[in-house]
Amino acid sequence: DKGIEYELMGLTQVGGCGEPAPPDFIVGEMKVVDKAVFYNKREVVAIAKPPSEKDGWVAIVPSTRTPNICTDFTLTFTSAKPFEAHPLHWSPTYNEVLVKSAFTSSPLESSPQFSLTSSEDATVHLILRQADVVKGCMGILYVGFAVYRNSEGVHVESSRDLRVNEKLKYSSYAMVSMTLRLKKKDFPVTVIPTTDDVTADAEYTLSVLSKEAVEIKPVSPPTPPATP
Repeated sequence: DKGIEYELMGLTQVGGCGEPAPPDFIVGEMKVVDKAVFYNKREVVAIAKPPSEKDGWVAIVPSTRTPNICTDFTLTFTSAKPFEAHPLHWSPTYNEVLVKSAFTSSPLESSPQFSLTSSEDATVHLILRQADVVKGCMGILYVGFAVYRNSEGVHVESSRDLRVNEKLKYSSYAMVSMTLRLKKKDFPVTVIPTTDDVTADAEYTLSVLSKEAVEIKPVSPPTPPATP
């Protein structure tokens, strides 16, 4: 008898500013307070860090190490001091657009690019999900977003072009996010999911969420001149 085998599971703590906590869950509005450690046990315990006045509140996110695992669970809170807790739900009021593509072993300007447009002021949440296993190695990549102001909506040819996020940051998470708060005059912008590993070829899914009407579409590179 090999006994019961449990999925690797853990508890991630994320926080956000503002009081009270929002009724819906958007990862782009939160920061990781304590990263999950995954265990293949029936019960997993974590100590929640009390939020500071700056943090405002903390959310507990149970998850499994392997994606797409669906099952029931019980989450129990115990504390020596009074506290309040309520569930956060994924808001049905957000419009979501999914784009599937891949990182390429090439410079930033040669990576897949996407034009983001809107006819109104919009808050846009970009969520980048990558596979756990990358070709040629195990684990996940350091990934991030490069976002450019691009009034013509054409292919970005130089990393010296004006970027919305002035400093490119990479994170080694299977899912990373960015929130853009843009005026109507700021559109269109070009979004380039990127990695610091220029040798990597790996697939990803880009989710674009907004309560406003936004559109995202691939930007084709210019056609090279014909060889005489």
